[in-house]
Amino acid sequence: MGHPDGAAARFGSCHLRLKPQVSHRATLTYGDSHLGPSAVGTTTVSGQWLAALLLALHHRGRALGVHANVSEALTRINSNLSKTPPSYTAVGRVMDDYIEAQIHGGVDLRRDGLRLVGDPGFLGTETGRWLEKTAQRYGLEMAWHPGYALQAQQVPARTRGFCISVLARALGENGELTVKHIGSGLAAVMEGLAGESDADEMERALQRFKRLWHTMVIHGRSPVT
Repeated sequence: MGHPDGAAARFGSCHLRLKPQVSHRATLTYGDSHLGPSAVGTTTVSGQWLAALLLALHHRGRALGVHANVSEALTRINSNLSKTPPSYTAVGRVMDDYIEAQIHGGVDLRRDGLRLVGDPGFLGTETGRWLEKTAQRYGLEMAWHPGYALQAQQVPARTRGFCISVLARALGENGELTVKHIGSGLAAVMEGLAGESDADEMERALQRFKRLWHTMVIHGRSPVT
């Protein structure tokens, strides 16, 4: 839907945008496929997933991170399936409300890729330079979305648990938390656990950092709103 932070920010702070024609060789579901949704189809056989989407929009007044009536939503969806959607300035903060695409026939970055969109928290870092080199290597546009920032002391314990607010305060630099701090903090923890035989502890660490990212998506401020 043209959100600068991607179609489903819960899955990460950076994302790849593919060319519109790739959607024509994809199976689409409204909702995550691991839940076994019945609303399945394609861009040309769209009755089921589109009906489920419009029903959700009718009941909630919001779908795919957009407030719209049914007519506005149909216009925007049809436009986005046929051409590259415009990039809006306000982040979408989409967590669980998205259309999943299973692409058939493989994905080739040079052929199918359009734009690599990074989080500005990585600007000037090794990760940021790696993103820029990757975009250059495969002929992709390089763009940066508005990003998120959160005061570490203000991370609410109710969102993802008390231990997440404690983790935020431990990572926040001068009280400010960005994706750079989450990434470097996780890298340090994983390095410290590299010699451990307890795979469960590594998984718990990964889950804690993932929940901290989700908290940032939900509550973080963005320079452009």
